Amino acid sequence: MIIECLIILALVVAILFIYIFRKNEEHEGHVLMIVPFIFLPALNVLAYFFSGYVRLILPFDTLITNIIINSIAVLVSGIFAGAGLSKLKTKSTKITYSTIVALYNIILSCILISDLCQRMGYTFDFNFKI
Repeated sequence: MIIECLIILALVVAILFIYIFRKNEEHEGHVLMIVPFIFLPALNVLAYFFSGYVRLILPFDTLITNIIINSIAVLVSGIFAGAGLSKLKTKSTKITYSTIVALYNIILSCILISDLCQRMGYTFDFNFKI
């Protein structure tokens, strides 16, 4: 999922640069609202390359290390999303924005962790019998 995360990161950074270099006073605060979408793919790429070094410091295996890094990324993204809420004016847009950021973080982190589990050979059996 490194290639996919790099593509997501490139798209979000491209959108970020559009808002940075655009001279429009109406959209001035929107840069802060795009930042939460960067953390999860960026830290996942960094975790892919540096989780071996983190394992030397912390006594965790690769899966636990990546779960911790993804959890930290979701937390930091939530903090920046909360800071971005101050730029919105109406309650409905605040609810919509926070829902989109939360869904993005939850779905992407679940996909990244399940992909890592599959690559490491963990299997899940969801055959529930009633």
